[in-house]
Amino acid sequence: MPEISVLFGYRNRDLDRVRRCLESFSRQTFQDFEIVFVDYGSEPDTREQTRELVNSFPAASYFYCHSQGREWNRAHALNIGVQQAQGRFILFSDIDIIFSPGVLAALMYQAKVLDHQHCEVFALPKGFSDWNGLNRQQPLHFRTFGTDGKGGVHFLEKKHLMEIGGYDEYYCFWGLEDKDLYDRLERKGLRHGWIDKDQTPVYHQWHPTSSYKSNYLMPEKWWDQMNIYLNLQRHTVQRNAAWGTLWSRSDRPVVTAMESSPQRCLAYAQIETAIAKCTMFDEVISALRESNRGDLLRIDVGKSNPVRPLNRVQRKAKALITLLARWAKLPGSWMSETEEKLANRQLYSIPFIDIRYLVWNLIRHSDLLRDYFIEESEHTTSYYLIRN
Repeated sequence: MPEISVLFGYRNRDLDRVRRCLESFSRQTFQDFEIVFVDYGSEPDTREQTRELVNSFPAASYFYCHSQGREWNRAHALNIGVQQAQGRFILFSDIDIIFSPGVLAALMYQAKVLDHQHCEVFALPKGFSDWNGLNRQQPLHFRTFGTDGKGGVHFLEKKHLMEIGGYDEYYCFWGLEDKDLYDRLERKGLRHGWIDKDQTPVYHQWHPTSSYKSNYLMPEKWWDQMNIYLNLQRHTVQRNAAWGTLWSRSDRPVVTAMESSPQRCLAYAQIETAIAKCTMFDEVISALRESNRGDLLRIDVGKSNPVRPLNRVQRKAKALITLLARWAKLPGSWMSETEEKLANRQLYSIPFIDIRYLVWNLIRHSDLLRDYFIEESEHTTSYYLIRN
């Protein structure tokens, strides 16, 4: 049995990034560990290439969760890893991280006096390419993410996670699962500390930033809802009656149903009145209620110009800019047709946003859906919904 299980959750990332992360464990001075790699629903081509790469590392095991077409849920992916792990200690990390050779040894040494540990992570800049010389670099040349970011390195005994039910799988798309877990472990009375970031540095490979501020990363108000949940559940340490389930193909009836034609299809482009928006919601819910158990409903939604309505100040400012531009006879369009309609309240909503909001509420707050699959293309989002 290994002393440490290193856990990664993953979906559709580039393989060079994965290789650099896993190779950093081949250079660790402490070698009594395993790597549990959970692929959380990568696309078929990426899945096979990733499986081949991960299995080329003797200490690594690859697990595929059939979560394709569902939202990214890092909490669930890492909980699967916890359930599959054989080690006494768990190290949670991200596939973006590169570990200097002494990190595992430092974590094991401090585990004698600390119950759970983190390490500040140095951010490698965009375009960094000196991978072979990284461990010869002075880490202070790079900025860190500070002590607020606790997801890059988190080390503790597995028994503590089993006692509290692992990560809370309510959190999905992006954020808060690490903060929630840290708060619960603190309430449990565990002793916490940090390893020396300068003596045993940990590096993050650059990628475009994703956060709750990213446009259309998550359904409307979901970030607010997760924050409300975080505060309401703050004193509840034990979570998840059942957690860390590794879904198989048989757990996803929608995937099989998508191989044949859906029983009904709906399509939406633009909604220009409040009544029309209500009618759209009614059509979707009625189509589900009128279908039989196991029937497949498909909803296609165009992504044209998904912009938000302007508030009163923004409308006035944009009107002034447009007026000045016309007075100065500047070339070019300062407002799209959709923006003008939104600014003048002639266009009530964008179905790309509102159907996503509706479907997410059906997923979270109703018993109508047995399974679902969300398929993205350049111009369309397709929702495949299976009646419960």
